[in-house]
Amino acid sequence: MPTAISIPARKIRTPRQDSASGRGSLPGLLYF
Repeated sequence: MPTAISIPARKIRTPRQDSASGRGSLPGLLYF
């Protein structure tokens, strides 16, 4: 389930990007 991981990943790794860009979930997985 990439969706379940992308949600918390972007919140922990890129909390600022999440607010700036709704696509924070996609790069969140890469950064994670």
